[in-house]
Amino acid sequence: MSPKKARIIGYGLFFCSIPFLLVSVICADIGGGLLSMVFLILAAVMFAVATVWMLRKVRCPHCGELLHLKLYDISRCPYCGKSTDPDDNSPML
Repeated sequence: MSPKKARIIGYGLFFCSIPFLLVSVICADIGGGLLSMVFLILAAVMFAVATVWMLRKVRCPHCGELLHLKLYDISRCPYCGKSTDPDDNSPML
């Protein structure tokens, strides 16, 4: 899998955890303690899964180094200079 696609999936999981967090806060405000905790745990699990996913999958397919997780261009690895497309082996010019 391309590191770019893996990063998009990771960010998707991050953003999907936000509604669960908001529902948790709303439930806490209206007195739903147990329901609030369930949504908070779901949000925390999704956030943790997204973090682990990105740390394991957003890596250079050639040298294995972790690429930028921020919204920088990761079309070339800053460590080995090769394209991060797993099918492209051309060096940086």
